[in-house]
Amino acid sequence: MEDPYAASSHPVAPAAAVKDETKGAAPGAAGGQGSAEDEMAVYVSGLHHNTMRETIKDYFAQFGDLRDSTIFFDRDGTSKGEGIVRFKTIDALSRCLSAPNHIIEGRNAVVKKADQVAMPDRQLTKQYVKSTKCFVGGLPPTCDKEKLSAYFSQFGRLTDAAVMYEGVTRRPRGFGFVEFETQEAMEAVMANYKDHHIDGKWVEVKRAVNRDAPDSAYEAMGGKPPRMGGGPR
Repeated sequence: MEDPYAASSHPVAPAAAVKDETKGAAPGAAGGQGSAEDEMAVYVSGLHHNTMRETIKDYFAQFGDLRDSTIFFDRDGTSKGEGIVRFKTIDALSRCLSAPNHIIEGRNAVVKKADQVAMPDRQLTKQYVKSTKCFVGGLPPTCDKEKLSAYFSQFGRLTDAAVMYEGVTRRPRGFGFVEFETQEAMEAVMANYKDHHIDGKWVEVKRAVNRDAPDSAYEAMGGKPPRMGGGPR
């Protein structure tokens, strides 16, 4: 079956047209959930599922300085082929939207102003994908804090690590948490979802958000990962 996003000699509709169609509309009019920050951002879809954050960061940097960029992931760490890129200046945003097409890793990516795209719980989603803390499940009984830290520090500097134990017996509960200093390190961990082994046992890594975040933050990203500070609900 023909790949609808595969690059071809026919450019996609100019992204600038999206901007013109919504000119003068109230912020978030199309989706009803826009924000001032989203007015400087673009929503990107049609990405390859192997495309990672650094790829879109490098691509969109040609239009101007970026504030940040994010790829959305399913609960198993697989890219959803969608993301958000935020620019620092309106000129950079305009250059991006004026480009006739956006070929990223051989695919015609669809780029639209983020405040004109209906996405559920936009701010909660942003909180989720920017989390640098992850839940680690399926830990072997031999894994303590030192082993957990030693393994995950290969992806970047850690700010915290913990293996959870039962209160009285101090028996390991089989899960823990690690927190990274940067989002880049977190992305590297998620990109290697199927390859994490500690003491010969595969361990599962999931993103985490604060305990008080509503369930809609998870649902907006396609799953229900466990909460920070207490394992699965």
